[in-house]
Amino acid sequence: MPAVSSSNYWPFIVFMPVEASERARYVSTLFSSPVALEVLNIFKWDRSLCQGEVVRSLSHHSNKTTLTMLKRLVNLGILSEETRLEQRGNRRVKVKCYKLTELGKWYNLLFKDPKSLDRALLKENLVKLTLEFLNKFIEFSEEIGLSTKDQVDEILAGALGVVTERSSKQSPDLVVFGSVAFDIYLSHGLRVYPGGSGANVAAVASSLGLRTRLATRIPVDPLGLQSVVELIEAGVDVSLAELSRDLKTTICTAIHEPLHSPKVSCSYDPLNPPVLMNLNEELIDSCRESKAIYIGEGVNRVFIDLLRGVGGGKLIVYRPHRLSIDLALSELMSIMSYGPVVVLNEDKVEALESRGVRVPGELFKHGARSVVVTKGFKGSILYESPESAPIEYRAPEVKAVDPLGAGDVFSAVLIYCLLKGLDLRSAVEKSTLKASYSVTQLGPRKALSVRDVE
Repeated sequence: MPAVSSSNYWPFIVFMPVEASERARYVSTLFSSPVALEVLNIFKWDRSLCQGEVVRSLSHHSNKTTLTMLKRLVNLGILSEETRLEQRGNRRVKVKCYKLTELGKWYNLLFKDPKSLDRALLKENLVKLTLEFLNKFIEFSEEIGLSTKDQVDEILAGALGVVTERSSKQSPDLVVFGSVAFDIYLSHGLRVYPGGSGANVAAVASSLGLRTRLATRIPVDPLGLQSVVELIEAGVDVSLAELSRDLKTTICTAIHEPLHSPKVSCSYDPLNPPVLMNLNEELIDSCRESKAIYIGEGVNRVFIDLLRGVGGGKLIVYRPHRLSIDLALSELMSIMSYGPVVVLNEDKVEALESRGVRVPGELFKHGARSVVVTKGFKGSILYESPESAPIEYRAPEVKAVDPLGAGDVFSAVLIYCLLKGLDLRSAVEKSTLKASYSVTQLGPRKALSVRDVE
């Protein structure tokens, strides 16, 4: 007998009665005779059939056999029965009609090819099925002493594990280190968006066609699951994500004010940040395979260990978080020895210089390949090397709606352009242009396509 691949199996769910004797009756009724399957198979989910229609459809069986099976399926709760009055000639007669119950739909599906069913109807009812299964699962689990919280945590962890494992296993062009979050805009009519700077960079890079992996920590909570699903839908490989039960999804609130940068406040525990705290061989191997590494929010000692393990000959774009400047400046300077392209905004330049680090001089002295300073609506400045004069790039005038996420667009486009073979000057020019136009979109995760960049 040939082996059967597990890929040939579908996850059909069959509901059964609580009582063991009733389960036996179900099985013996449904599976002991092909007539039960034939009756179920002629029903559609959204349409009832009257007795005459059923009998005619199964005319190869005796009327008695068909009517007996209809009665049994009604008794099992798989079909519902109603009596209608129909006009036949000069008289009105009572007619029995049948319809699949919610339970009956799942047994009906059990013996049909899902590909033959109406896709919209199938999608709607599979969602109902999943929810009904979870409802019954939780109800049963509570009876045996499992708390609802423990069940939900296990379900979320399992769901997160499944979706992360389904990410692409192709060698990445880019590995992004950063965080995921949800941003709440208190202006613009109270809106909620998926965010996190690292997640934004990964999503934009993926939309440009780069095979992108995001290395981050994902909380095992409903928002964490939603974050992962949205990233996968954006084409981001999240197979490197570490699932964490002791982490809560970071929530950032943003208030937009005319003529000023938005005021952003994020809630997370500084002692338990939403970034990777440790490395593993799979992560280091992925970075070795990749063409580029982006390091943004994260722990500088982790980045140093990573870059030491990966070795040279790699495009590295380093966009340090403000906490890296305030709390780990010496480690930040150590990262320069790995030759990154450093991307800073004006606030971070000011913070570095207030700590005695001249920009770009001290960064070059410690090994930075190049330094780019983004200046919002004023454009950007490229310090290509210690010997070259700074190059200024003016930003086009646009009607700004939301500057959040523009720096993420800048970084993603910069990496894309450099991997596509553009020289650094052209890459910074294009990145400045695309970041400027991105502020016309509301929301921190900007939409961009290859057509926009080419």
